[in-house]
Amino acid sequence: MLFETYLHMFSSNRLEFKYIYRPKDSDNWITSKYRWTKNLVARHLTREDTIGLFPADFIDFMMFDIDNHESQQMSVHERTTIIRDLFPTEPLVYQSSISGGIRVLYFLDELCPSEVVKEFATDNLKKVGLSHRSGYVEIKADRSGDRLPFGDGSYLLDWHTLEPLYSLTLSETIKYFKEIYDGDKLHIPRKDWKMWEVTGNEKVSVVNRLIEEGLWDEITTNEAFQKLTYHLLAIKRQSPAEAKRWLKAWIRNNHNGFSDRANSGKLDELDSQIDRWIDGFDLSKLKSPPSVKRLSIGLPESTCNFILGNFDRESDRLGDIFKSCG
Repeated sequence: MLFETYLHMFSSNRLEFKYIYRPKDSDNWITSKYRWTKNLVARHLTREDTIGLFPADFIDFMMFDIDNHESQQMSVHERTTIIRDLFPTEPLVYQSSISGGIRVLYFLDELCPSEVVKEFATDNLKKVGLSHRSGYVEIKADRSGDRLPFGDGSYLLDWHTLEPLYSLTLSETIKYFKEIYDGDKLHIPRKDWKMWEVTGNEKVSVVNRLIEEGLWDEITTNEAFQKLTYHLLAIKRQSPAEAKRWLKAWIRNNHNGFSDRANSGKLDELDSQIDRWIDGFDLSKLKSPPSVKRLSIGLPESTCNFILGNFDRESDRLGDIFKSCG
């Protein structure tokens, strides 16, 4: 079941119908808007291709990308050490590619809006004298694709020296990561959900303002649906059917002239948009760790487990195993 464990840890709360991939021996990334499959992930783990996924609007992780550029004043190891020790919970630390860049991944104890995660990470970087900028330290919480770990040139790092542990098999690496995943998780206090507040004489949550006043000119209909979906399902714990009824009635009565579709009478399109938001929300994450969706396209379960069970970092024979499986 290690393949399922890998999928659970690294594909939960990522977009299902969009991914990036880079063919072997190519320097070019390609963006696809089709559904990614187990087959693609298996090709990534066997170093046939490299695949990356996109964060969803609500995520349960905080990822730091520390690039390895000699021109930086602080080395990649110095920056990684600071970020590794930034919070009391233990993160996952691994080399992301052959270039020597490093990822530091913290798991969160609940789903949070991706904007909140990014703001929280940025504020904490500032406290230790680091900044979020391209090529230095990047926070992988927005809608940019990020390569999955343990593909070509990606290895678990020694906690103290930050050197790659080449001797570990992939199975041993995933087992270690699962121990971290099952351990203590990072908590982002609700007082730090700044992206969901507006300033004035007194701070009022955006959600409360939406409920009480409806839409206004500085927030889009899609942003409103995003915030209210989380509020109804995660906070109020309404059923999907109840949330749909409430949200459809709300937009009809509270668009305040700021919804082009409502103004032009395209209520069916708004209803479809609401259905997509509600149906796309991962309810299982609110109760227990989500089970990995079984995709209709991809390698058989037995083949995936066979691949991982025979993985050896010190040889290329897994590529031959993968090809022999068809």
